Formats: sequence, C-alpha cells, structure tokens
Amino acid sequence: MKKLRTLFALFSLATVSATAGVADPDRAWISLGSAHISDKDFEQINPGLFLTWEGEHLGYTVGAFRNSYGGFSTAATVGAPLIYKDDFELSLFTGLATYPGYADRFRFSQGDIVAIAGASLRYKNVFTQLFPGNGNSVKLTASFGVTFDLGESPKH
Repeated sequence: MKKLRTLFALFSLATVSATAGVADPDRAWISLGSAHISDKDFEQINPGLFLTWEGEHLGYTVGAFRNSYGGFSTAATVGAPLIYKDDFELSLFTGLATYPGYADRFRFSQGDIVAIAGASLRYKNVFTQLFPGNGNSVKLTASFGVTFDLGESPKH
C-alpha cells in the first residue's frame, strides 16, 4: 500500500513538474459540493482546490479536496476537451485519486488509490463534473463549484 501511495505521489509530482516547467497554471477550480444519485449517506459539502495546465490537446489537473466520506483526498487527471469555447467547455477526463480507508468501496482500486473518470461541463465560471457510479450503491455522482481562468491557454 505504501508503494502505491508513493507511486501516486510521484505521478502527481511528475505531472505538475512537467507542466509547471512549461507555464503557470491556466485555470483554478474550487469544488464546493456533490450530490450522490441513489444514495444520501455521503457528505455533500466537499471543498477543494484544483489547478489545470492546458496543453494544445489535453489538460492536466492536480488538486486536493474533502471527499464525501469526510476525509482528505488528492487527485491527478488528464482531460480531453470535446468542445472548448471561452464561455463553455465539455471535456472527458480520467485519472487517479486517493481515498484513504475507503478505496475498497470503488469498482477500480488498489490500496488507497482509485481510478476515476467522467465528464466535465463548464459554463463561464461555474462547473459540474459527472462521475459514473461506484458499482455498489451510487449510480452517479455530480460535483460542482466555481472556476477561474488564470492566464492564456492554447486554443483547442
């Protein structure tokens, strides 16, 4: 389990280092909460901060948040925009997140690390992300928050 946490930390660090060396972050995402379709036994207030470096074809995001179990989680994702405009974006993403003590509740996990994937929708400074269910009690999770452009990013 320690090896996987170390691997995840190195993956996150490598992602940030590789992209930070090219430019400062392009976008900040502040998560505020989530809704769990078909199960209400989760925390709905999930503050977090994520930073995205937008490449010509992919975006790389790292961040930390309070998860729906009340613990601290980190995540690193790569996203591919399907539609990208100044005021609107639709992207698909995949990556890894830490869920210490709860990863076994997810469909794809190893130790405290889970695989995540979903769709992200942004309109101006508001976003929502849709995650498919965990294979057990949750059919869909929707997270939401606000986002801010931090600089010039390549047009997709």
